[in-house]
Parts: sequence; C-alpha cells; structure tokens
Amino acid sequence: MSFINDFAEILDDLIAQRKMNAQDFAKDSRIQPSSVSEYLRALRIPTVARLVQLADYFGCSTDYLLGFEEQRNGDNYCTCPPFNKQLEFLKKHYKCTNSYIYKGCGIPKTRYYDWLKGEHVPSLENVIKLAQFFNCTIDFVIGRAKA
Repeated sequence: MSFINDFAEILDDLIAQRKMNAQDFAKDSRIQPSSVSEYLRALRIPTVARLVQLADYFGCSTDYLLGFEEQRNGDNYCTCPPFNKQLEFLKKHYKCTNSYIYKGCGIPKTRYYDWLKGEHVPSLENVIKLAQFFNCTIDFVIGRAKA
C-alpha cells in the first residue's frame, strides 16, 4: 500500500491549493474531520466511493489522487455504475472469463462472485489490483472513465 503516503500528500496539497485547512475542508466536503485527519496522516485509505467523492470535489482523476498519474486531469467523468455491471463490462471489454480475472488478480473466488452478484463492492486495494491487471486506470475499472 505504498500509495497511501502519496494519497496523503496529494490530498494535503489540494486542500492547501484551495487555501483551506483540514477542518474547513472536512466541513465543505461533508467528510468527518476524523476521517480527513486520518487520510492526511496516512493512517487510513478511503473507500472507492469516498475516493470518487474526493476526485469529484477536486475535479481530478482517482488515479491522480492516489499518485498513479502525474497530471491533474480535469476531464468530465461519468457517474459510476453499480460495480457488478462494471465488472460485466470489463469482462466483455477485455474478452476474458471470471476465473481469468480472479485468479490473475489473486482475488478470492467467493469475494469476486459476491461482487458479480452485487452483494459487495471491492475495496480500494482490490480495485487497484484490477487496474494493474488490466493495465488501465482506476477510473476505467470503476466506470468513471470511458474507453
């Protein structure tokens, strides 16, 4: 999870660019101050939903927030579809099977099928695994960016 320090630093920079402190940012973004504090101290990573909220707030990609992209792209992003629908899209887009994905990513089979059934959403760590496996952006994996 080497990205956690990059995330903390980038978030701190983005807050500073808005000439805000952590408390003002927490209030303005409607994120609990304790969560913001933990993000800034690299003690906690956001959920995928929270990461998207932050990226929307700052007008950047989720990949930029995590330090996987150097440029702060301000492209228009889509609303993320339910992850089970996006997973079906990824399978078709990359022309692969379920087993190819969960084995290739090292994701437990039962967890993967829970995602497909819409019973769970993946953790940020698993979304990153999927992005690395498919050699694409996190925004593409979650359906925020189109091909």
